[in-house]
Amino acid sequence: MKLYSFGDSFTQGLGTDRKTEHTLMGKDGDWDNWSEEKKNIQRTKVSKLWIENSFTHMFANKLKCQYKNFGHNGSTNMDIVEMIMKHSHLFEKGDLIIIGWTSSLRDKIPFWPRQVKYKWIAPSQQVKNNFLLPNTRGAQSIGEHTEEFNEELKNEKEIHEFFAKFTKGWLVEGYREEYYDLYNEQIIYFVQKFLDYNKLKYIMFNAFEPMLQSKSSLIDYKYYWTEGKESLWSLTKHNEDLLELQGWNVYEKHTPRHPSKLGHELFTQQLYKFYNKVHK
Repeated sequence: MKLYSFGDSFTQGLGTDRKTEHTLMGKDGDWDNWSEEKKNIQRTKVSKLWIENSFTHMFANKLKCQYKNFGHNGSTNMDIVEMIMKHSHLFEKGDLIIIGWTSSLRDKIPFWPRQVKYKWIAPSQQVKNNFLLPNTRGAQSIGEHTEEFNEELKNEKEIHEFFAKFTKGWLVEGYREEYYDLYNEQIIYFVQKFLDYNKLKYIMFNAFEPMLQSKSSLIDYKYYWTEGKESLWSLTKHNEDLLELQGWNVYEKHTPRHPSKLGHELFTQQLYKFYNKVHK
């Protein structure tokens, strides 16, 4: 058996050891003086640090199996589904797939034009409560830089001005919880059927917010940690030792803090108990 994990930064392992990460990325301004080759070497070291401090690494050690962590910071739920499909050629019967779902508002909204890429990084509830509205540059893209508009749009400034107003009004007037419940239900249902068809074991969990507001008869909750009632964030948020250090996450004012290495260790224990309950 091999273990494969998919998710966002909570799965990737970001935030598990901010001090070491800071040192590797060139503290005190070293980064700006490094060559691109040196920067790439250090990026690889940081990625390795995240992965080796993540619950995927710890869980695989408990199961005494090989693993691959495909978690990626900023992923949408559809990104996660597509990563599963992309790497499904690696799966063999009996392998274990771990899926950490992320914020619903990160996914592309199909009834908005494709030329506009708009996504909130913060938890859906925080956005919906209007505690966080899009900043002057709009939403964040999956990568390091904001990328709002397709190149074919020649009136970017005017469209940006419209969306700056429209999105705020949409959160109040146009947002429908029913849409996201249906969307997420269909995503989960598809992935479950795909994994079942390929005779794969799996565990799903929520990274920091619920995928569904109410229980769905379409979903098999047997392999969904706490049946989706809890999240990795809700497990760790009550103890500072289980969370990344304050002041290191650029989105800290708007997003839940990532689990520390100790937080990942605690979640590994929870996963191991759950695995033995549903897959033994």
